[in-house]
Amino acid sequence: SRVGEHAIEQRRKFARLLESPYFGRIDVGGAAGGRSGGARPVYIGVHAFFEAGSHDQLIHDWRAPISSLFYDFELGEAHYEAPEGRIGCEISFKRQYRIEQRQFRFMLESALNIQDDILQEELSRASDDKLKNIVATIQRDQNAIIRNERARTLVIQGAAGSGKTSIALHRIAYLLYRYKDTIRSQDILIISPNKVFAHYISQVLPELGEEMIRETTMEQLADELLDGTYKFQTFAEQVAKLLDDRDPSFAERVRFKAGADFLEQLDRYIEHVRATNLRTSGIRVGMITLDSHWILTQFRKRARHSVSEQITGVVNAIVEHMKYQHQKEVVGKERTRVRKELRQMFADTNLKTIYKNFYTWLERPEMLKQGAKGRLEYADVYPLVYLKIMLEGVNPRSDVKHVVVDEMQDYTPVQYQVLSALYPAKMTVLGDRNQAVNPFSSSSAESIRDVLPDAECVALRKSYRSTVQITNVAQAIIHNPDLISIERHGQEPRFHAFPA
Repeated sequence: SRVGEHAIEQRRKFARLLESPYFGRIDVGGAAGGRSGGARPVYIGVHAFFEAGSHDQLIHDWRAPISSLFYDFELGEAHYEAPEGRIGCEISFKRQYRIEQRQFRFMLESALNIQDDILQEELSRASDDKLKNIVATIQRDQNAIIRNERARTLVIQGAAGSGKTSIALHRIAYLLYRYKDTIRSQDILIISPNKVFAHYISQVLPELGEEMIRETTMEQLADELLDGTYKFQTFAEQVAKLLDDRDPSFAERVRFKAGADFLEQLDRYIEHVRATNLRTSGIRVGMITLDSHWILTQFRKRARHSVSEQITGVVNAIVEHMKYQHQKEVVGKERTRVRKELRQMFADTNLKTIYKNFYTWLERPEMLKQGAKGRLEYADVYPLVYLKIMLEGVNPRSDVKHVVVDEMQDYTPVQYQVLSALYPAKMTVLGDRNQAVNPFSSSSAESIRDVLPDAECVALRKSYRSTVQITNVAQAIIHNPDLISIERHGQEPRFHAFPA
C-alpha cells in the first residue's frame, strides 16, 4: 500500500509540475556551478524534478538549500547552507516567471526576488529599478523567518496584510521538507479560534506541496483536558457579552484574569495548596519506619511538580533509600501500598472547590461568578485547566512535533502556560495585537515572551493590503468610535469618518 500511495503522490506532483513547472531561475557559478566552475542554470519550482535515466535534477524544490539563493541574494557573490556546510558561489543571472495552466503569463528579469503577482506583472512592463528595490529587504526578512530552525518558539507579530499567515504556512512546508525523515504533516498541530484559518490552510498548503495537517481550537482542548465534565462559556459568547451587556464587573473579571500578575498569583496559590493540602505521616516499609519529617522533606524537594509527579518522585526516593541504606527491595504489592499511602496524604478536595478557594485566598471573591448550573465564564476555563495540570499532572503530547498558534493576541498568559506544559514541541505563534477581538485580554509578542522566555520575536510592519491613509483612519476609529456617523438613505446606510 505504501508503494501505491507513493505512486499516487508522485503522479499528483507531476500533474502540478505540468501546470506550472517552475517560477524562478538563477545562474549559479563558482563552487556551486559544477566541476568546471562555469555558471549553470538552476530552475526553482514547487516540487523537484529529476530527468529519468540520468537522474539530473532539472527543477529544484523551493525549500532546498540551493533555492535560498533565489530569495536571499542579488546578482554577485552569494552562499547557502548545505548539509556539508556553507557553499560559496556567484549569481550571474536571475529571472522570475509566471506560468499558469501550461500558459506562459509573463517574465521578470531582476536582481531581486519579488513574490507578489500583481507587482511582478507591473514590473515586467517597467524599467524603473526604484520600485524594484523597495521590496528587497522585506523579502530577505520573510525568507529568514520561513527558514529559521534555531528558535524553539518563533513569535511573528505582523500588521494586517503583512503576509504573516502566508509566511507561517510556508514555514510549515519548509520544516516538513527540511525534516522529512523525522516530521510529517500529521505531526503538526494548528490551534486557531475558528475554522477560517483551517479553511485557508486547506486551500493554500497543498499548493506548497504538503498534505493537510491537524487543527483544533482552545475550547476543544479545554473540554478535552477537563474530561468534558464542566460547562463553560465560549470565547465568542464572552466577546458578545462584553459588547452587548456593557457590564463593567464582567469586563473587570475578564481583564483581571488576562494579565501576567494573575498567573503569578495563581502559581503562588498552587504552592500554598501543595503545602497546606498535605498531611504527612510515617510510612512503614518492612521493618523500617520512615518518619513524617523525612517524607515531608521529600515532598518539599518536589514542590514545583504536580501531585502525581511528586508522589512518583517520593516513591522512587523511598525505593532508592531502602535499597542503598537498608538493602531491601521495594517491589510489587509493597510498592503499590506505599504509593497508595502517599496519595492518601493529600486532602481529596474537588478541583472546582480548590479554584473557588483561590479567590478567597486572594481576598477577591467577587472575581469568580458562575452562571446557571455552575457554568463557568470563559476567563475561568484555562485557569482551572492550569490548576488541574499543576496539581494532578498531565501527559505531554509528544506525538505533536510542531505547534502553530494563530491569532496570538486572543490568548492569555495562562493559556500559553498550558500550551507550554501540554506540548513540549517547537512553536510558531502569529498574530497582531491591534486585531484583538477582546481588548480586555489581548496579548502582545512581548507578553508572550514573558511566559515563554525562549521565544524569539519578529515584527512585520509593512502592510500590502491598504494605504497609509486608510490604516490611519481605521486606527483613529478603533480608538474613538465616535468619529463614525451613520446616515440611512432607504435601506442602505452611509458611513462618514471624520478626521481625527
